Amino acid sequence: MNIPTLKYAGIAPGLPFHAALVASDHTGFTIRPHDHDFAEIMLVLDGSGIHDLNGHRLPLEPGQMWTLVPTDAHSIYANPGRSLTYVNIAYPVETWDKFIALAGIQQPPTLTTFDPSSLTGVLRAFQDALAAFAAQPSDLDLLEFFVVVGRGIKPQVHADVGPAWLQIATQRMRQEANLMVGLPRLLEFCSVSPAHLSRVVRQVHGVTPTHLVNRLRLDYAKALLAVTLEDADLIAYRCGFNNVPYFYRLFRKSVGVTPREYRRSIRRQVAP
Repeated sequence: MNIPTLKYAGIAPGLPFHAALVASDHTGFTIRPHDHDFAEIMLVLDGSGIHDLNGHRLPLEPGQMWTLVPTDAHSIYANPGRSLTYVNIAYPVETWDKFIALAGIQQPPTLTTFDPSSLTGVLRAFQDALAAFAAQPSDLDLLEFFVVVGRGIKPQVHADVGPAWLQIATQRMRQEANLMVGLPRLLEFCSVSPAHLSRVVRQVHGVTPTHLVNRLRLDYAKALLAVTLEDADLIAYRCGFNNVPYFYRLFRKSVGVTPREYRRSIRRQVAP
């Protein structure tokens, strides 16, 4: 199916960037399928919706920042009875490429989800960009936006990379209820065949889907060991390991120490 290509010269001729606040009421709305010859960054502020990105239907939720490039084809839906509010900043892709080369940072993932502690500064950057665009936007306004957004994207040991549908599924799997279900829940979230999931996870993470789920479980186990006094056996169950001896073996193989030793080392770091 042929879709229209939005041209930067048609939405912000002669300007360094374009900024828009998009808000739907409870009647719903649709941004029809399209691609573009520019890049854009979108921050979801409130409500919920569907982001159909490159053929995958993905949930839109507050705190999500989507970084889109010209090859991305997408559409946005807010269903009747549900509101959706987001800010969209569009700019020539060459401008962003020059910035990341100068700043020495990597291209951000398609999807970044901010926690409340890091969202404040990023939200302010989007608000400032909106205000600047309503006045007379300058290259400096865009540079200030890039700097704040670039700093807000914190690298992680196991960053959520790869296609957006896998990024979202991986983030949702970090919740305890989903970790307890394990691989079937990951398949449910991804909405692809087991064979396709296996191929993509191997390409992106270098492991099988089962190993990826166990990696997420161990990350959660380490967090619980650090911030709770719960017995390691109970933590194993909370993370979805029904076989406690297997949890201990896997933890030691991955971390290099037992859960008890890990807990002691963490506490020495924060309270000598």
